[in-house]
Amino acid sequence: MRQKTASGIPGLDNVLFGGFPQGSTTIVEGGPGTGKTTFGIQFLLEGIRKQNEHGIFITFEEFPEQIYEDMKIFNWDLRKLEQENKLRVIGLSPEILIDQMVKPDGLFEEMIKEIDCKRIVIDSISLLKYVNGNERKVLYTLRNVLRKHGLTSILIQEQSAFMSGTVSVEHFVFDGYVRLAMKKRFRTLRKRTIEVLKMRGTRIAEGEHHYRILDYGLYVQKRSLISRLMQSLV
Repeated sequence: MRQKTASGIPGLDNVLFGGFPQGSTTIVEGGPGTGKTTFGIQFLLEGIRKQNEHGIFITFEEFPEQIYEDMKIFNWDLRKLEQENKLRVIGLSPEILIDQMVKPDGLFEEMIKEIDCKRIVIDSISLLKYVNGNERKVLYTLRNVLRKHGLTSILIQEQSAFMSGTVSVEHFVFDGYVRLAMKKRFRTLRKRTIEVLKMRGTRIAEGEHHYRILDYGLYVQKRSLISRLMQSLV
């Protein structure tokens, strides 16, 4: 049986029946304010703190200093973990990442070996679609390199056209697809929902589950089977 990798998100491993399959590649998609970056950092911290699995966070649009500052709200000292050689927060362009991924002994392989990396988060793959003008080729290259190195990977993506009923190529390419959303509840309130739409190699508790962003990060409340059945009848 394929080993599982704990997500670090309380409640989510119940939805995934144990966690992400080890070595899997999973898209985490959502709109602004849904906690995508927090999800990714929390996943890396789980590996560092509890599994002795070091991690890399690659950002295309933010400077590492901004990530450090944003995560202080949860009392996460990312600089300290970098100094301890357990974490890397790296800002670079999508073009450089893909170029270095395919080079033997390139920068990407060097970073992995330097800290014995087991987990990686890339924020966000939405920009990779424009590299070299061949979206499918770039996405398959990314997936294959991540699999080659045995990395359990979270690939953050901005909310896509899935909401309108169409499915993009990346939903077929990668092993898992998790969607974060904020929906209106009554007139002034909103509720946050998480749904695992796909996950190769593991059972999943289907349907939407509520989640919150608390002082220590994301928390998922798995909905009961009866609750999900009742929702489907409405």
